[in-house]
Amino acid sequence: MRLVSEPSGFGLEAELPRGAVAYIDGDWLWSAPSAEVPALVLHPAGADPNTQAAQALARVARECVAHVLAEGRSGVVDVSGAGLVAMIARLLLGERLSAHGPEAPRPNAVIETTGDPRRIDAAIRGVADLGLVVLAGESIGRRLDLDLYPDVHVRGLELVGVAAAHVSDLQDEAEPLPVPVPAPTEIAVGSPVQPAVWYRVTGPAGN
Repeated sequence: MRLVSEPSGFGLEAELPRGAVAYIDGDWLWSAPSAEVPALVLHPAGADPNTQAAQALARVARECVAHVLAEGRSGVVDVSGAGLVAMIARLLLGERLSAHGPEAPRPNAVIETTGDPRRIDAAIRGVADLGLVVLAGESIGRRLDLDLYPDVHVRGLELVGVAAAHVSDLQDEAEPLPVPVPAPTEIAVGSPVQPAVWYRVTGPAGN
């Protein structure tokens, strides 16, 4: 799948098997236009694919928040991103979220959900010394030039990676959703695409 620029805006190029349904976190799509976009593909779609896909993305958000809350870590937390993983993480953190503005203190932890090297660099530079950066975004083949000694070791930072969402992780034992989740925005292949929290793309009907 790929987000492509068209005269009317942006559209999605995608090829799905007949009867399949795909789900895309908003950060996967908009953090790297024109790049190959990862997706959660259910084939066959099953009885409740929206919930199954939301559970897979919620698992990632839960793991991010668990790293932040582990070992009694205190202080405020920033979440970088606008997709469903970021939204669920913010809801789970509640009052732990950091304020923004010139007078706001540096967050003690940052959850980065876009995978954008520029956003990762900003998270590392913006977190407080001895802070934690949780990386949960899809890299989509993008590289980050990072000098570990001055940027991480000298400041005593901790970097933690969280595995990407996979629907297969939840097929045996589904987890209840930790917070209310909005319905995904439907995308028609080739039609204009607007920014949204997450998306559903349906393949051709039939078996």
